[in-house]
Amino acid sequence: MPVKLKLLPQYTTNANYSQDVIQMEEEDALFERIIGMEQEQGRRVQEPFDSYLGSQGVLKDSYGPTRETLYGDPVKEVTALDLKLVMQRYRSPNWRNNAAIAYVMQLPNELSVWLYWH
Repeated sequence: MPVKLKLLPQYTTNANYSQDVIQMEEEDALFERIIGMEQEQGRRVQEPFDSYLGSQGVLKDSYGPTRETLYGDPVKEVTALDLKLVMQRYRSPNWRNNAAIAYVMQLPNELSVWLYWH
């Protein structure tokens, strides 16, 4: 199981980029929920989107096209609503994950959120 997850929310509807990187900490119970939802509703990124995790060279992070992780794993996207349904009423023992959940709950339902596992 991956140990960390970065959420890259779409900037606005129909925008093909993310300006935010929301770091989640390892938490098996929460990650199992997200992975299950990702397997059912997740869509593999076909067209690269721009983010601060774009790969512009070997092991160099920078703003630019993003389709896969630096390890070559494909990035998938879900809607904010998909994430909200998984996260609602979940209380993490980790304050960082609770902050990430609160952030997700404020996103417009129709926005894409790209899941960057590492």
